Amino acid sequence: MQPIVISEVTVTFEEFAHIHRQLSGRRRLLILLMAPLVFGYFFWADSGTERGGSLNPTSIGFYALITVAFTVMQLFIFKRAVRRVYANGKSFLAPTTYILSDEGVSMFSSEVQAELQWSAIQRATELPGWWYLQASGAGFLLDAARIQPPATAAEVTQLLRGRNLLK
Repeated sequence: MQPIVISEVTVTFEEFAHIHRQLSGRRRLLILLMAPLVFGYFFWADSGTERGGSLNPTSIGFYALITVAFTVMQLFIFKRAVRRVYANGKSFLAPTTYILSDEGVSMFSSEVQAELQWSAIQRATELPGWWYLQASGAGFLLDAARIQPPATAAEVTQLLRGRNLLK
């Protein structure tokens, strides 16, 4: 196999945040729904008419305020966590060249020089214009626009499928 070179990949924070939302969409939605569901249950249990409870504006306002505050706090925590991961990811900030070969993936930049065997990569996810490769403890992004000819995006996808990494 001819090595596939993806040269000088950089990821802006906006791209990283967008990709992170795509990768964690369903899990993030479930976490965000936790606050309304939990506080909704407490509200329902607190206002049970079988025990003499009643719906009043104070209790409705209290549970609504707590639910909104908790949801806003979760959104703030998510955004802060994404910023922290981006700032700590040296391969996102410095232009990184990836070489995909029969042996694995080689990464070269001013910050990182590493070689990963294919067996060290746990999975790959194809996103519009990107591939996300997850290795134990680290993940990295391959930009389809940075593939050097004669290789193509279809060849990268075929290689990842051939290694049973792409779902």
